[in-house]
Amino acid sequence: MAEKEKKEIAAQNLNIEGRERLFISGVNEVISFDEHVIDVKTELGRLTVRGEALKLVTLDPESKELRAAGYVYSCEYEDSMGKRKGLFRGMTR
Repeated sequence: MAEKEKKEIAAQNLNIEGRERLFISGVNEVISFDEHVIDVKTELGRLTVRGEALKLVTLDPESKELRAAGYVYSCEYEDSMGKRKGLFRGMTR
């Protein structure tokens, strides 16, 4: 793996606990959010989180960390070509 790729991977993390608590580091901007979608720009590109009863718990612009709660259905990254790549894309309750 190239040195540049290693730095990019280390610059952004996504942790989901029990599909009900979400931690995202490397957040550059919150594009939008409501109870069904949280849309953020991260160090690794645009990330869309879909779910139910989603709410932002904390957002710290200095450390670039976001914490959210609710039921997470899917997390999708959009690459530089505009293509979406899903994580948990097909999961349902």
